[in-house]
Amino acid sequence: MKIKFSQLGITEPEEMAAYIAENVKTKGDKPNLKELTGLLKIMDIHIAERLAAQAQDDDLPL
Repeated sequence: MKIKFSQLGITEPEEMAAYIAENVKTKGDKPNLKELTGLLKIMDIHIAERLAAQAQDDDLPL
């Protein structure tokens, strides 16, 4: 999960907690396995979007 956070440019524990709070609806105080699995899928989507945006920026003419 730390690798995915770093791919998203999130390195600080406070930023990680904010990202989790924004993207996971928890039933208790801490996310359960199912919620964490969903978070990993959301992170994959955000990483793919970020990579696509970078690739699109690379394709722009100078």
